[in-house]
Amino acid sequence: MTDLLPNVTAVKDRHGVIRYRFRKKGWPSRYVQGQPGTPEFLKSYNDCQNAEYVPQRRHRPPSRNIDPRLFVGGNWVYFIGANKGPIKIGTTVNLPARLKKLQTGSAMRLRVLACIEGTAELEAAYHARFADLRVNGEWFQGAPIRREIDRLRKQLLSNHYSGKFVQPKKGI
Repeated sequence: MTDLLPNVTAVKDRHGVIRYRFRKKGWPSRYVQGQPGTPEFLKSYNDCQNAEYVPQRRHRPPSRNIDPRLFVGGNWVYFIGANKGPIKIGTTVNLPARLKKLQTGSAMRLRVLACIEGTAELEAAYHARFADLRVNGEWFQGAPIRREIDRLRKQLLSNHYSGKFVQPKKGI
């Protein structure tokens, strides 16, 4: 390994990746970019030694998520589950909070597979329709449910980003 420059220490982050930190008394602590010996590392090290240098914030592209607040208020019939396995059919007035609560008790990564505006009557109709596929309580499993989710997504949803909240089209 290359000897590190003065005031630079190697630090292992929480993911096990070795990063390099510049620390000098009276100066702000900064991470040095790149690997020791590379031009990127030397430029970043020189920037750290410049007291007037302010690191640029990393650019984050705008989120493709639909604002989850759109799903707070009103009544929603939801289909929540993992990519495989049972699916919960239920109702809520706060879909993001409901997903979070269900995720807390699940070892699998859950996501909203589909949702539609509706009340307990619509939920009960789905429960009756898929009664023979019931695993336990409001949890169901089987290809007919997956086909219904696909149908709802094609009919009602404006985008199909996996695991993201989607906004129903207006006027359907």
